Amino acid sequence: VLLGACVPRSGALADEERRRARLSKSGRRTNLRQLGGIFLDTFFSKNIVLVQAIGLCPIISIGVNLKYGVALTLCTAAVLLPTSLCMSLWGNRLPSWLRPPVYTVGASILLLGAAAVVNQYLSHELYAALYLYLPLMAVNTIFTYRAGGFSVTNRPLPALVDAIGSSLGFGLATVSYTHL
Repeated sequence: VLLGACVPRSGALADEERRRARLSKSGRRTNLRQLGGIFLDTFFSKNIVLVQAIGLCPIISIGVNLKYGVALTLCTAAVLLPTSLCMSLWGNRLPSWLRPPVYTVGASILLLGAAAVVNQYLSHELYAALYLYLPLMAVNTIFTYRAGGFSVTNRPLPALVDAIGSSLGFGLATVSYTHL
């Protein structure tokens, strides 16, 4: 399942990510225009589902109902935001071989909490519909790719904007699929 994150980036995409990483960690402040560019980039042009084809399985299986798709999107955001923030703050301190297990375990713990919240406070029916897909989302390459690829090389604010754009892009794909 983690193979999608291990695929090397080629050409202009890799050069652009390296350039953006140098600018973000170089000590310069990120302005509003750069943050907007990051958001639009992850929401539209590098959408994790529509363009990069990461996370298709849960969308195809659970995206038949808008309510389930929105719940899955919210759970994805509840995991992607803190994971990206943590990897932005502390990811460079971890050896590169240790990062994937750390954010996979972190995502698992956060999704376990999200599943408990859905079951306890929202709806048992919703939990019953999502109970198979929430644990699978923990090892989904969405978290590995975004937290390991972008967040580690960027400051916290751009990492959070990227996570919000990725989560909303995931939601856009889910809503689009439910209307097919």
